[in-house]
Amino acid sequence: MDRVTATIVVAVLCSLLVFLARSFSDNRGRADLDAGPLRSLPRLLFRFHEVCNSLLDPKALTFLAENAPASAIASYRVRQQQLARLSLRMASDTVIYNVGRLSALETTVSVRNMAERSISRIRAGFLLIICFLGRIGLWIFQFLRAGVPRRNQLWLPARVLSAVGATVSYISHDLPEDKIVRDGWLEMCIAVTAPVANHTDDWAIGEVRAALARALPNDIARMIYIATLRDNNTGGYFHPDLARRLTLADADRAMLICHQEIYEQLVSLELEDLTDQLDVYFQSVHAARTRSIENWKKLRAYRATVPINADLISTEILFMKIDVALAVLEARLPERTQ
Repeated sequence: MDRVTATIVVAVLCSLLVFLARSFSDNRGRADLDAGPLRSLPRLLFRFHEVCNSLLDPKALTFLAENAPASAIASYRVRQQQLARLSLRMASDTVIYNVGRLSALETTVSVRNMAERSISRIRAGFLLIICFLGRIGLWIFQFLRAGVPRRNQLWLPARVLSAVGATVSYISHDLPEDKIVRDGWLEMCIAVTAPVANHTDDWAIGEVRAALARALPNDIARMIYIATLRDNNTGGYFHPDLARRLTLADADRAMLICHQEIYEQLVSLELEDLTDQLDVYFQSVHAARTRSIENWKKLRAYRATVPINADLISTEILFMKIDVALAVLEARLPERTQ
């Protein structure tokens, strides 16, 4: 028995070393090419907060139990597991990227800098170990899930993500203030794509917000509409009215900011509220509800309505909620309830 245990321990340690070596090699090699929206630790922390809310939200599970068919509930649980694994992978990639970036930005060599760099790498390695063990735990849990009560099936993913989030927070405090952005998520996204806002930007943003609020009933309708103003080839936005009163650059920047605002509000929306918004949207379009829901499920055109800088975790959160909301609305159709 001792030999079997020792063999298992050695196998796990070897797998861990291979995983760490491969992660550092792959991520550092593509660091300059892959500078996506989650390459900042504060942004990653914000997303972990959103994921934990999705996994831990008892209202969502109660709402599903009362309104969704069994197939939708099962799909939702599978998507939650996938979201947990995706979050762990993104955490590993983000920490590795930041460690490699800080090493590349280091211009002076001193004992102090070398010591600080070594401490950062040790902390990063500690997080990678947690992510690795978490991914193994989720993989094992997936096979043992059948024997676990449903009310407890999200306990392990939630605990793993909470532990990783706390570790990321600890590591992020070790990085210099001027090398990571510590503002809110929206400001961080805007900083990537647009210059600092001025008075013209503030006026234009207010105009876009007011126009969208007057013409459309809720955020999901507004996001769909503003996405239609975007050229998917260039990523730029064009609004005929704003184009007459502003420069193309100012109007484009204002619509980008408003698009990001609406998107973030939808991502953080509770599942029941998102379902209600989608229901109101279907009431406002000139098409049969049955056909609209069927087309949404088949075409999934809503996947093309997110902002160009949307990160993978937030899009998966939103798409998961929309898919379940469609299943709930489909189950409420008169022909389904009879």
